[in-house]
Amino acid sequence: MKLIAKFTKILSLSLIIVICTAGNVNAADDVLLNMLPDNCLFCIRINDFNNSLGKLDAYIGGISPIPVSTAMLVNMQLIGITGDPMLNGIDMGGDFAIFGIMNPDKTAAIPVISGFLIPVKSYADFVKNNPNCKPGDNGSTILSAPNSLMGSVILTEAAGGQYALAVSDAQKGTLGILKSAMSAPKPLSAKLNVSQSQNAATAPSWAYVNLGLLYGTWQPEVQKMLEQAQHQISATDKEIAGMVAFAMKMYAEAFKQFAGDADSVTVALTPEPTVLSIDTILRAKDGSELAGMLAADPQAAKGFSMTGYLDNTSAINGLMKLNPTSLQKMYDKMFDIMAAASEDTEFAEQTEKIRTLTKKTMAATGKEAAFSFSYAGGKPPVKLREVVAVRDSAAMKALMNDSIECANLMYQAMGLPATLKYQPGVSTYKGTPIDTIAISIKTSDDPNDPAQAAIKQIYGDNLVYYTAQTQDKFFMTMGSGSQETLKAMLDQPALAATPTGDIKVAMDTLQNTPYTDFVCSVNVINLFKGMEEMLQSMTLPGGEKIPNVFAALKDIQSQSCLVLGGSVTDGQIGMRLSLPKQHLMDIVTATLKIQEQAAAQKKQPQQWPQTPRNSVKTPLPQDPNAPQAPSTAPKAAGPEDLQVWNAASPHRQNQMIRRTG
Repeated sequence: MKLIAKFTKILSLSLIIVICTAGNVNAADDVLLNMLPDNCLFCIRINDFNNSLGKLDAYIGGISPIPVSTAMLVNMQLIGITGDPMLNGIDMGGDFAIFGIMNPDKTAAIPVISGFLIPVKSYADFVKNNPNCKPGDNGSTILSAPNSLMGSVILTEAAGGQYALAVSDAQKGTLGILKSAMSAPKPLSAKLNVSQSQNAATAPSWAYVNLGLLYGTWQPEVQKMLEQAQHQISATDKEIAGMVAFAMKMYAEAFKQFAGDADSVTVALTPEPTVLSIDTILRAKDGSELAGMLAADPQAAKGFSMTGYLDNTSAINGLMKLNPTSLQKMYDKMFDIMAAASEDTEFAEQTEKIRTLTKKTMAATGKEAAFSFSYAGGKPPVKLREVVAVRDSAAMKALMNDSIECANLMYQAMGLPATLKYQPGVSTYKGTPIDTIAISIKTSDDPNDPAQAAIKQIYGDNLVYYTAQTQDKFFMTMGSGSQETLKAMLDQPALAATPTGDIKVAMDTLQNTPYTDFVCSVNVINLFKGMEEMLQSMTLPGGEKIPNVFAALKDIQSQSCLVLGGSVTDGQIGMRLSLPKQHLMDIVTATLKIQEQAAAQKKQPQQWPQTPRNSVKTPLPQDPNAPQAPSTAPKAAGPEDLQVWNAASPHRQNQMIRRTG
């Protein structure tokens, strides 16, 4: 087991950070997929092993403060297993894998058994030419390197001699079970769809998890855990017992409805020298309700028309295509889950009202949306803007009051201490009415309630959205100067603007990929800077300013960003995360600066040291040209001293403290 854990660690590390170009393997002829059983619980594979590790080193070069070669580290681990410094017989350009199946013995202490597959040029030659191999039981081979810290490995032939199936000596009893499972009539390749099979064969690194099997096996245990959590949390605070009970029931019902419809999830890593992309695909079971929700809109526009409404100075910018039909199916399922989680007849009636209202809202909603978000100074400490396409403006306006009323009824039924207040026509801009939606948080009877104080400190009394509607768009803003921001958005022409800033980087990165239904840029450096503004606008309970640990980031100007893209089609939802090497370097630099700043502030005293009461000022000499005697009395601190103090290093400040007594 120790060996399996060690080797699993090696492959997992490589999977997470491996970087290589896509191979040219034909998915239909993939040996691994045709060898593994269709009831495989999980599989982690690294294709073109040596090339992958070489590309990994190219990507992380210059990022890690300690020069390291992953290829060397992994090869040293393999040398430890085989005892052969030359790794003779192993196909280092082949595809390595770890896989697991459910233990057919339901009473076994280990419910999941796993093994790893090592590509070899010829299994017979590998065993024959390695002096550390000796015959084992039932035709197996014992590989025991004399100086290995990992113990012995038990091997058997797989895929007609193209692979060695291996387990640790402690788990040698599972070798036959794994071997038998690999002779199942249906291979894993028969269970995967075309895109999954293609990614498995060509992606540098690929992982598969059988969610359907996981759900079928552990669903009762998960439901039991949720029920236990409900009782435990409810017992700790009687005031929120009802809200917690409802939430936990809803989670349990959601798990049953959505997790039960999930078939599998796959993760593929596709790197380039300057960027690492991670593709995640969730596939629903064929014919399930979830599969019906995950459907592409055949009438969706090819591009985006709202890029001009985004704020390039914000940390997060996003564009998305909306499919009202699929969204309505998801909302209907959520309402079913909420109704099943409550035994209150009145709540069920309210849910049906909201369901009806949602259908009307979806019918009036268009097929595109855009948003920008950042943390910021002031109250509320955010900078938000959003625009949604509208198909029926009159219907959307007519639904506003009903929407607010239903939301408040739902909050009340769920026990949430918040209410919404809609105020139409607070002002008018060039003939367009401007409305507000204010969020009020219920205050506690205890004036010293820490939660209430925290909410007051963060949000103040100004948690207000400004909204406006034109013939084809709905606008919403929040934050300092949000009404002026809304007016500026209304002034913008309806025609699509040329993308600029981070969102252009995101759109260029996702060009010619399937992940273009949703495009988002995330600038982590700007996110940190926004948090600096937010924290500096707050004070501690005693009135002191919060230490500015983000001040060191002012000189960092990031010219790159994280990129997120998504798509929905054919009963599956996919998402790509692209991590540019430059942005990763910016994040590492920023993190180190934040740590240094925090350490320096921790050493500094909270207040300027006071002059002792007994101190006596040294009188000034009458003759300014006369020599002055050395003064031994401490001097009172003045404005000029404070400037010296602020400019001094922590070590110098400590000396000044000691000198002043």
